[in-house]
Amino acid sequence: MCKKVMRYSPQKIIFRPVISIIFFLMLLSFYHCTLIASNFNIGSRYSTLAIAPGSRLVQANTFEHFSGTLENEGIIQGAPFVFERGVLSKNGLYNDFSGTYHQAGEHAIIMTTNGVLRATPGQCTEKIVAIREGNRLEGMPLFSNTNAIELTSNLSVLTLAIPGSLTSNITLNGGTLELEQPLQYSQDAKLTGSGSVVCNGNVVAFGAYDHVFTDTLLLTTNPNMALHGTTRLAGNWIFDGTTSGNKAHLDGHGNVLDLSLTGSLVIKSGVTLNLANIKVTGLGKGGFIFEDQTSQLRLSHVELELSNCYSVTMGGIYVDAESRLVAKNHLLTFEQKGSLTVDGTTFWYDPMAYVQDYNIRPRVIDPINAGNQYVTLLNGGFIHDVPSSELVRMTSQGLVYANRINSNSLLYAIRTASNSLQYYHRTMSNALLYGDRINSNSAAYHTRINSNTLAYNFRTNSNALELYHRVDSNMIDYHHRITSAALLYGDRINSNSAAYHTRINSNTLAYNFRTNSNALELYHRVDSNMIDYHHRTTSAALLYGDRINSNSAAYHTRINSNTLAYNFRINSNALEF
Repeated sequence: MCKKVMRYSPQKIIFRPVISIIFFLMLLSFYHCTLIASNFNIGSRYSTLAIAPGSRLVQANTFEHFSGTLENEGIIQGAPFVFERGVLSKNGLYNDFSGTYHQAGEHAIIMTTNGVLRATPGQCTEKIVAIREGNRLEGMPLFSNTNAIELTSNLSVLTLAIPGSLTSNITLNGGTLELEQPLQYSQDAKLTGSGSVVCNGNVVAFGAYDHVFTDTLLLTTNPNMALHGTTRLAGNWIFDGTTSGNKAHLDGHGNVLDLSLTGSLVIKSGVTLNLANIKVTGLGKGGFIFEDQTSQLRLSHVELELSNCYSVTMGGIYVDAESRLVAKNHLLTFEQKGSLTVDGTTFWYDPMAYVQDYNIRPRVIDPINAGNQYVTLLNGGFIHDVPSSELVRMTSQGLVYANRINSNSLLYAIRTASNSLQYYHRTMSNALLYGDRINSNSAAYHTRINSNTLAYNFRTNSNALELYHRVDSNMIDYHHRITSAALLYGDRINSNSAAYHTRINSNTLAYNFRTNSNALELYHRVDSNMIDYHHRTTSAALLYGDRINSNSAAYHTRINSNTLAYNFRINSNALEF
């Protein structure tokens, strides 16, 4: 390709529409050109300098006061173009632009002072830098570079007015970002570097990705933030008001803000930070910093989790919607100039697996809290521990008044792996409550099916004792039975059953005469393995005394028996009082 040098005399030359378009399109499509223009000007946005694809323009000097249209589909090297309300076209997108365009530099679009880029919807491949104040970025650009926007120093100010989602990080470098519309980040883009954001009531919303912030961010003028993913904070977020009301908002949308990397939320003087729908972890490693007594934190559906004991010595926490403190074995203490107010709701504290220790101090009734110096309850507000007796643990098969995990039992205190009787209803347990149970080795006051137990009501297919009529059962009742291995009030021969007591497959006791039985009677028997009112060891029956390894019923403790005892039994499928 040939190289042709185009030289223009140092006078103002204005290219008219159409003529200049055709001239430069034809010229720059076929030549590698060097443009030397010390006083060259295109004064209308309808005049166009076009670099066709595959063409290269070497700019020898800075092109000042460019107010026309630059269509760059090729390569521009050398000195920059300085736009004054001109049009910059790249990838077929026409953007109103005031500032410096330097394709050969690190940042192609440079806004020094009062620069403006009004981007049309579509992909933007150029990087943008703001150097001084008064600069503005608006429109709907879709940045292909994830680090496309940068402020250079604390003197840099960039006003952002992008109604859609922003796909690029903004590197602040101590500069200031002013919002005219909500800043909605998409994907994993975010603010990087320390700096300030003047929110003007607009929300700064980060996308549904996990983020880590390591720098300090100052949010002013009714700041508003929204988190849509887990956020780990190692720096400081400083909330400042600077306007009437001094309200700040941070909505977690059900996500976690982790302060365990020593991150802090700083609440400036006179500012109220409304914290909502969020779980804040790592308190005690990081936390809240209240600038003075007028700094306030309001909690609405918030869960705070302690990593260490944590003290509030300045400012106030105000709970105005149900919230929770996951305390574990740590304390949240209010002292010196710190305070807690619970207004018309409950502030719960949960010791988890630890014993509750009144983890929010001081208690309302403590003498040190006289005159509600530290803790105040308003409109029925309430501070209470999360009682395990009122909760059903998801990982447990039992309900207990104390903490119980993975147990087959229900009781008033902690019990592990027991087939016991409790006062409440259990499912998937080898325990029996006051309600109905099926396929259980326990006792109930109500109906039981397929059980070796005792019930006061009707039972089918059971080896149990009832007060009512039973058919085809190994039981005893107050009425006549046929085809039963039970003994009634009358005489019974060759029966292995018991009257007045529960026996299954047992040589037991009857009040009346029995022949050829291994039973105990109140009357005389000859050639019988019996005992009267005395203790018998070699008998298959037990009467009024204590017997071990017997299939009989006793008023005292029995071990390894399928029967009924008035005292406690271990490892038995029986009913105990």
